[in-house]
Amino acid sequence: MSGYNLLFGVKSGVNGSVKPFRTKRAINFGDLPLKERKIAIDKKSNKKIDQISDISEEYNSNDKPSTSENNAGICKISEVEKSLSILLSQGIASGDKQKLDKVLSITDVVAISATINDLSISQIIPLLKEIDTRFRNCSVQDIRPWICWAHYAINIHMHYLSTIGSLDDDLDSLFSWIKGRTSCLGKLYELKGKFNIVVEQIERRLNPQVFLRQEPLVSFSADSESSSDEFDDLDETEGTENFASDDEWWEDYDVASKDGYGFVSGGDSSDMDDAE
Repeated sequence: MSGYNLLFGVKSGVNGSVKPFRTKRAINFGDLPLKERKIAIDKKSNKKIDQISDISEEYNSNDKPSTSENNAGICKISEVEKSLSILLSQGIASGDKQKLDKVLSITDVVAISATINDLSISQIIPLLKEIDTRFRNCSVQDIRPWICWAHYAINIHMHYLSTIGSLDDDLDSLFSWIKGRTSCLGKLYELKGKFNIVVEQIERRLNPQVFLRQEPLVSFSADSESSSDEFDDLDETEGTENFASDDEWWEDYDVASKDGYGFVSGGDSSDMDDAE
């Protein structure tokens, strides 16, 4: 009886009565009133955000999947990357802070790179503006995820950003923020180098034997006599060639003069008048 009931889509009740199976029908948002439609869409969006949040926690965790789960992990990552790009695009277009925070909290460089690649180039500047807003207004201690997103967005779409004439005006706030953070960078590097020298000198005095046993990184050897002789021979050959070429030039000049194309060698203008 149970097989018959399952075959024909019925199930047994409490007293053995037969009840048909109830199938769930997909919700048609067009048939719902405007208020209920908005509630249903928000529930669906929140469910998707929760899924992305769970996956982002898996991205940010240090646990690596086992070898047996590699294929399933690759398929899952590709689907997540598509979902991240869609969610990020929706968050930028609608200004949804919750969606943007969920996506921008991911620190996995593979997911970030793939998401930036799938993102439309027209949304790169709005994305950088959203990151700049978080740099200035959010009191979060760890800003590494935002730095990573901005870094990959600029590197991947550098060719597009370089063609925008109003880039200085569009990203003026971000430029000023990063300039303020790096204004003392040169002085800090200089101070770091000086401290390295002081620490090295202290270590040399405390452990002189350690530094004596160190081999030099670069060693220079004096020039051998053979190499210097070779250069001298080369200079002599070049000098003789120059002298030979000068002699040939003078001989050519004398021949041309005797043929009537110039003054006769050793003669003067009076001799030429007497000859006439």
